Amino acid sequence: QRLGARRARQAAQPEAPAHRIAIRQLYGLGEFYEQESGQKFTPRGVRYQPNGDLGQAAQAFRRLSAVGYNTVSIVIDACMARWDCLAASDGDGLRPEALDNLVALLQVAREHNLQLLLASAGLPEGSSYAAQAMQGSSAQFAGEHNTGLLTPQGVAAYRSYWDDLLDGLLTRGAPFDSVLGWELLAEQWYASDQPPFSSIRGRARWIPPIPRQ
Repeated sequence: QRLGARRARQAAQPEAPAHRIAIRQLYGLGEFYEQESGQKFTPRGVRYQPNGDLGQAAQAFRRLSAVGYNTVSIVIDACMARWDCLAASDGDGLRPEALDNLVALLQVAREHNLQLLLASAGLPEGSSYAAQAMQGSSAQFAGEHNTGLLTPQGVAAYRSYWDDLLDGLLTRGAPFDSVLGWELLAEQWYASDQPPFSSIRGRARWIPPIPRQ
């Protein structure tokens, strides 16, 4: 039922704008380029973390653009400020106001001719997605990262999170042409002191999730 509802929403969504930046081969080497002008695009950027003040972010983007930067990397769900707590810690799914704020940030970046690299810190702590992933916890798999990335329940939770995130942004008309790329999981690692990596011997059975139809 959920898959059918998602397909219905996708059919009703507006078409995302074409990416401003693309990749081409030149003399056997790959490079970024601007599709409108055909000029080579060389990313020059910094890591920036907004604090929820859109006006302050606009000032920062203006200064960065003025000194020659064209790319900014942002962690979108670290929950270091209220604006980027994408998922409700006591409810189901994503917070609509957080999605609205992210769309506004993308629009500000576009106004200042900046491309964004949007990175995820993982499934938001306390969210319904994290709870779904932890259903795969067992004597063979334990810990947020091990369970989230090595069990069918974890894979399904990440899939649901990204489906809901991208659906929410597309529904709101997010300017995806200002997104250079997505980092699906920043600073990935496994917990070596938790199963299955802490096991001295034995086998861990991983059952792959059912492929999408």
